[in-house]
Amino acid sequence: IYLDRLMKFASISFQNALHYHSSVTDYKTQLYNHSFFLKRLSEELAKVKRYDHSLAVLVLDIDFFKQLNDRYGHLAGDKVLFQLARNLEKSLRREDVVARFGGEEFIILLPESSKESAYRVAERIRADTEEMEISYLDKILRITISVGISYIDHPRLVPASQVIEQADKALYTSKSEGRNRVTFYRPGLLF
Repeated sequence: IYLDRLMKFASISFQNALHYHSSVTDYKTQLYNHSFFLKRLSEELAKVKRYDHSLAVLVLDIDFFKQLNDRYGHLAGDKVLFQLARNLEKSLRREDVVARFGGEEFIILLPESSKESAYRVAERIRADTEEMEISYLDKILRITISVGISYIDHPRLVPASQVIEQADKALYTSKSEGRNRVTFYRPGLLF
């Protein structure tokens, strides 16, 4: 009877862990999903306010991803997304949070980051991505990414949506200035 109950508890625990994992991860990339990212960003913003910490948010987008899908098919696109996700994980610290933001966009939270280190991380990811070789069928696929950065180092409360919006505006500046580059959000910039 004891062993039977123990097995039931273990089974339920395992099942709960699987449900939790699937509720916070993106199926295609196995990265965190948008909802989980927003929760973590809100937590880190509270630390910025309370403890005078800093953080950076990077939004990145695969350049010309639609053309890649149109040329090689959606399975090739899925493989590119998965390989880029692994590359992002490899490039980050354990405490950083990377998530799929939607489509071919990814978002990264760098807690306790200086402006300089945020730029170094973004530039390293951009350069590493440019060097990636993704094998698909009998072809080698290559991609580039554009990155936008929002940096917060002041104690005033900034909503998570505003931090993401700032990084997104910087991303669009990167794209409009030629792609395959990193841009910081600058208040007052005309977009």
